[in-house]
Amino acid sequence: VRYISIVFSHPEWMVKRWMERFGVKETLELARANLRVPPRALRVNTLVTTREELIKELEEKGFKVKPQKYSPEGIEVLDTRGERLTPFSPKYYIQDEASQLVAHIVSPAPGESILDGCAAPGGKTSHMAQLMENSGLILAVDKYKSRLRNIQTTAKRRGITIIKTMEADATGPIAFQPSLFDRPPVGEEGFDAVLIDAPCSGLGILRRRPDIKLKRKEEDIIKLSELQKRLVHNLARHVKKGGRLVYSVCTFEAEETVEVIEDFLDKRRDFLLEDVSKYLPEGCADLVDKKGFLTTLPHRHSTDGFFAARLKRVS
Repeated sequence: VRYISIVFSHPEWMVKRWMERFGVKETLELARANLRVPPRALRVNTLVTTREELIKELEEKGFKVKPQKYSPEGIEVLDTRGERLTPFSPKYYIQDEASQLVAHIVSPAPGESILDGCAAPGGKTSHMAQLMENSGLILAVDKYKSRLRNIQTTAKRRGITIIKTMEADATGPIAFQPSLFDRPPVGEEGFDAVLIDAPCSGLGILRRRPDIKLKRKEEDIIKLSELQKRLVHNLARHVKKGGRLVYSVCTFEAEETVEVIEDFLDKRRDFLLEDVSKYLPEGCADLVDKKGFLTTLPHRHSTDGFFAARLKRVS
């Protein structure tokens, strides 16, 4: 534990957790992967272009790029050749490939109503709008007004008109405002789908955010787990019968992933677990574990570490 902690610059408590779960060899691989420069991933805005067209355009500008393995909208930038990627392009959004898969698990259809309970900064929100072909309603909720402005800017820049934003704490009652909707409020009946991209320890994105290794403590995982459970139990009430609930986090710690879902299912018999492989693009079978959860790891899949589960409300 101490060797890996010192040589690969990870806190001892983190290394110990991983060794108990993965063993020595795989913990070494994970710690090593966290020190590598992550792939530069783009998600194509399919409302205005296609992946093939954007790849051609980027290559003409001097970029070296290739389609990503798992996401049908994903492009990996291998070499910028002196050019700069702009985060403000209307044609793409900078987003890791594993994160891009969450919207596919929600599988939003044109005309549906979606509640995004922890929406900021809005990457998954705008991706769902793409999959809905900019038809329907997405209510993006966040507790901070400044973060909601970022979502509005992202949507406007990419030609998305179906995202409405609302300031609210998703751990408590949400008073849906009729003025937000251009059709009857959906609060009483429920939404077709609810996405909870919950606050988490972020241990799956250490290669992008190495500062987390200094800020995070082991006891934070338990505190965050309690918050995540409150979010899931609270937002589940807004899923209509026959609708679905998707929970995702950028970590792979058991307390924040599997245990959150198991706790919810133990207390809510009106929801059933679904296998996410039914909703993922082709070629993603190796990202789904035996229980039907999306589980990605940097050292296995060259993506960020992500977890996602999908539940269906049956009564």
